[in-house]
Amino acid sequence: MSVLGPALGKSPRELNRPMMALKRAGRVPSVGQRAQTRYYPAAVRSSASAS
Repeated sequence: MSVLGPALGKSPRELNRPMMALKRAGRVPSVGQRAQTRYYPAAVRSSASAS
């Protein structure tokens, strides 16, 4: 959050609640704990395999 916050014009604290909601929904996987947490975009599922 300390890297993303300034890029978005927000403080890391302001981004905490929205990021937790995304993590719970499974949209943003994370690795690490506390200040060392890294966030990654979730893999996009292809709709081509459904046809």
